[in-house]
Amino acid sequence: MNTHVHQYQALVRREFWEHRGAFFTTPVVILTVIIGFTILGLIWFYYIAGGTRIVTDEFTFTGVGDLVRMLEDTNPQDRAMAINGMLYGSTVVFNIALLFYVFFYFLGSLYDDRKDKSVLFWKSLPVSDTKTVLSKWFSGAVTAPMLAWVGIVVTQLGLLVIMTVIAWTSGASASNLIWGPAEPLQIAWTMLVAYIVQSLWWAPFHAWLLLASAFARRAAFLWATVPLVLVGFAEAYLNYSWNFFRLLAERIGGGVIPLQLDLDEDVHIGIMNLDPERATLSVDMGAVTDLLTSVEMLWGWVVAAVFISAAIWLRRYRDET
Repeated sequence: MNTHVHQYQALVRREFWEHRGAFFTTPVVILTVIIGFTILGLIWFYYIAGGTRIVTDEFTFTGVGDLVRMLEDTNPQDRAMAINGMLYGSTVVFNIALLFYVFFYFLGSLYDDRKDKSVLFWKSLPVSDTKTVLSKWFSGAVTAPMLAWVGIVVTQLGLLVIMTVIAWTSGASASNLIWGPAEPLQIAWTMLVAYIVQSLWWAPFHAWLLLASAFARRAAFLWATVPLVLVGFAEAYLNYSWNFFRLLAERIGGGVIPLQLDLDEDVHIGIMNLDPERATLSVDMGAVTDLLTSVEMLWGWVVAAVFISAAIWLRRYRDET
């Protein structure tokens, strides 16, 4: 048992080091850019535009100190909305970047090994194709989102520290003005659950990309996209009622983050509840349970198991010489 665990750990570490630029460097670059531009913007506003009067509908300010006084004069509800809205806003870049680099990671995960012939070396090792393929799925579906989540947490703490310094230098109470309205722990918990549920919901999508990566000898992107388009057009031409394109859009666009946009009258977003007074999301564990036990989730995992099994078979029996 320990041997199998150690093999999986080694394979996951291998994926991390081979794709360190996507898994680690990308979140680090994003958090550095967000925090760096925030600091540069404040420096510009303080030193260069400090004497410029900026007038809004409700406030007139000429420096950073006036921003603090604006928050002090704002009612607690609007203050919470401003701070938590900024913290949630910082997650958007992470979410979109994660969507793209996980897509291309899966697309090249098995294809690149054959393209550079390194698959011959890896097959010579005492590691099964099943473990190799599952380690690649785990890396894209679990490792990448968790590292993005860590980047989000660090970014939000950095923004809160910056706002704390501004409050202190302006003679304001950071505990009342910043940390009181802010809810970083709830935001971190919400994002963690969202990423976990999203990876489970997108399992067939990820597995399909793995299968395309295992099958394609060239142009893996086309092998991943063209068959889906052809199935959709064939359904429309034959006048079947599968609604394939709609089902595909619901599976991809129904992910929790960043594409879950169906806001209804109950102010409910997927597995989350929105508190409009504090601009925060809270996890609806009942909705999480319903989604995880739904027929759609079950069939998604059945389809994912078929695709992953096919990818393992292709890697095991395809002649790479």
